[in-house]
Amino acid sequence: MKYETYHMVTLKDGTMMSVEEYEKQREPIDWKNQLSVRATNMIRWEFGVNADLNNPKHRDKIARHNWLKVQNIGRKTYREIMGFIEHYWPWQERHGNGTKLKKRFQNISKENVVRNRKIYEERLNGDTFIAIGKRHGITASRARTIFVQAKANGQEFLNPHGDYD
Repeated sequence: MKYETYHMVTLKDGTMMSVEEYEKQREPIDWKNQLSVRATNMIRWEFGVNADLNNPKHRDKIARHNWLKVQNIGRKTYREIMGFIEHYWPWQERHGNGTKLKKRFQNISKENVVRNRKIYEERLNGDTFIAIGKRHGITASRARTIFVQAKANGQEFLNPHGDYD
């Protein structure tokens, strides 16, 4: 026995129709002017200048694409693109939920994880970034960057290997 899934759209007047019929009778969405320039450029850069969200095949590729692996695109732009697709095409399947993988800091060596934890604790105790940098042989700017990353990402950054309590 073969099963098929039909997506149905109910209009405000109560009329029901399939998604395909609805998309044929619906006017195209002016997505190039409604999305930010950055989001529009990222779509064009990743899928070519002729990419069009009104085309179901293009939209499917764009929605299922793993945007978080694309260089120079952040969560905000990802959420903007996916939110736009969800708003105008709520039946469209998409990739992910906008969060980075939990193991993104696992490439940090264990020695640097220990150093990063010390830097974070020293800064919380009131040490200056200059003093912390001298103590660990790094610049004050790098010490500040480590502290900001630790504060923003918590245990995901301070304990990426799961070795410390």
